[in-house]
Amino acid sequence: MIEIEAKIKVNSREDILATIKHLTKISENHVLDIYYDKNDELKSTDKVLRLRKQNDTTYIAYKGPRTEDNNLIIREENETKIGSFEVAKKIIESLGYCPTQVTEKIRETFKIENDDTKIELDHYPFIGHYLEIEGAKERVLTIMNELGYSMASAVTKNCSELFYEYLASEDIELDNPNLQFTFKDANMISLSN
Repeated sequence: MIEIEAKIKVNSREDILATIKHLTKISENHVLDIYYDKNDELKSTDKVLRLRKQNDTTYIAYKGPRTEDNNLIIREENETKIGSFEVAKKIIESLGYCPTQVTEKIRETFKIENDDTKIELDHYPFIGHYLEIEGAKERVLTIMNELGYSMASAVTKNCSELFYEYLASEDIELDNPNLQFTFKDANMISLSN
């Protein structure tokens, strides 16, 4: 399946929800993602192997290299639900893949009445809220326009890249930032300041 999405940094969750008409909240989930690689083989070709725990459901996904189309992110994505998060971790790690990144977020998923476009509002530790609009290219562009965003507003970096930029800009040093993109770590930093 080909994924077409726009990702946009948003300042106010409430403004987004008030702007999109006929918006229905489908779900709110706690999401823990573990990204795997072996000797940077996947990273060097911009591919992704991800294990996701979304509440009590587990998914495994492969994403192909990103291509950009005027700041939209386009890539092959294959994802499937699997039975056990812990068993999947053991299988992946037994094949020689190691965790390279841990990411946590709260994801709200919305649907627009009579529309197949997926609207997701992600709240990440450290870096705040990001809106993702996924669907047919023309519909993604239309919704962006309705919200008052241009293609220049779209972010093509992934959340990990945005996290590393944030750490550098705020001069925050973590022991192992690859594994510390979590709410627990963000709370520890805010408590120590």
